[in-house]
Amino acid sequence: MFKSLIGKDISEEDANDASGLTAVCSIINGGKQFNSVPDEASLEFNVRPVPEYDNDFVESFFQNIINDVNSNKLSLDIPSNHRPVTSDKNSKLITTIKDVAANYVDKDDIFVSALVGATDASSFLGDNKDNVDLAIFGPGNPLMAHQIDEYIEKDMYLNYIDIFKEASIQYLKEK
Repeated sequence: MFKSLIGKDISEEDANDASGLTAVCSIINGGKQFNSVPDEASLEFNVRPVPEYDNDFVESFFQNIINDVNSNKLSLDIPSNHRPVTSDKNSKLITTIKDVAANYVDKDDIFVSALVGATDASSFLGDNKDNVDLAIFGPGNPLMAHQIDEYIEKDMYLNYIDIFKEASIQYLKEK
């Protein structure tokens, strides 16, 4: 993503630094009426860790705050804990996708980089580093992701369907 924004290649570590640990409190619940103290309240955070500040760090960070403030009345619940997954940027899957995509989209829009985000792939891959080809690839402007007015151009969407089909066939033929 950053290559397209700054116009040059950057290292994975620099991409992590640029993305940074992200924590967004997007849901706040509490209270039933105006001008009264609620009997309970909750905050829900979406946290996107980076290798320098991993899931265990984030959990300890929040637990330490709870312990410092009031561990008798506060608790931490982690309903979803997606660990980072990695992939070889030169894997056959990624090179196949890049080669096929070049027939459908501008080559300058095709790049391989570290991605800070959550994926269900971590539930399936676990700690098995690099034993499964993995690519997170799809249409859309990364800066629009998860925005209120998020959208995707119809032509781009349809092109990516063709990319997925052709890349899948080519990749599986060579496997």
